[in-house]
Amino acid sequence: MATAELMESLGTMPFADAFSGGLLLPGTLDPNFEDALRHVLDNPGSLVRPRLVFQMATAYGMKTAHAQDLAVAGHSRKTPTRDPKQLIRIPHWRRSMKPTVHSLVISLPLFFTPLAFAQQQTFAVAPESSQVAFALAGTGHHVNGTFHVQSGVVDFDRAAQKISGSVVVAAGSGNSGEPSRDKKMNTDVLDVAHFAEIAFAPKSYHGTITASGDSTIQVTGAFTLHGASHDLTAPMQIHIDGTGLTAKTHFTVPYVQWGLKDPSVFILKVAKEVDIDLTLAGKVTP
Repeated sequence: MATAELMESLGTMPFADAFSGGLLLPGTLDPNFEDALRHVLDNPGSLVRPRLVFQMATAYGMKTAHAQDLAVAGHSRKTPTRDPKQLIRIPHWRRSMKPTVHSLVISLPLFFTPLAFAQQQTFAVAPESSQVAFALAGTGHHVNGTFHVQSGVVDFDRAAQKISGSVVVAAGSGNSGEPSRDKKMNTDVLDVAHFAEIAFAPKSYHGTITASGDSTIQVTGAFTLHGASHDLTAPMQIHIDGTGLTAKTHFTVPYVQWGLKDPSVFILKVAKEVDIDLTLAGKVTP
């Protein structure tokens, strides 16, 4: 419904009908809030419903005056004799609701769209600033090295706690500081000729990612190594500073259990698990 038609219809139809017919809230808005808002506009006369909409609207960042108008808007046209002050005990309600209803219908998308989408962000990994460090224990020696992060893009929604995307590491980029050992790792263990990439695709997370500063979450996803996907959950420390984001995590890969060759020979034994420290740095938008 066009804005002009919607404004004209408000004089002859209930606010709830105008809302449901002419105003679609963003699809990513919290469904509990949308349900509560639609409910108060579709049902007359309850102390709880206006109060619920007011509380949820302010929780989502709406200014108090706008939240008050929204809470009473659907109620006042159906129960005009009830004093809004008795519904929600906040003083100085506006008594003339028709202009308010007009302005609410026009401006609701402006209120809700930034709130609904502001927490959806994309983290673009900068490979030159990122690194995979590995540590492999062994009998009488300890091997340390790095791998090159090839690419990475991660989408996350701080409000809905959703995450997706992938981080890709070049399997043949392993560098332990000894070329002969690295060659053996690439050919005998990782088989980079057939499996050129190692990847992690996050699927979900638990915890809270703050808009800025430090956060710690638990990330669960699919870790693909040697062509096979494995479930992996690891703690992740996140730091956001403006548009910059750094994510760090430590986890252990049981590579022999996952089907890779054990490189141990004779008395030179190495651990069957390798410790990984992943550091990702890049930009977050919007």
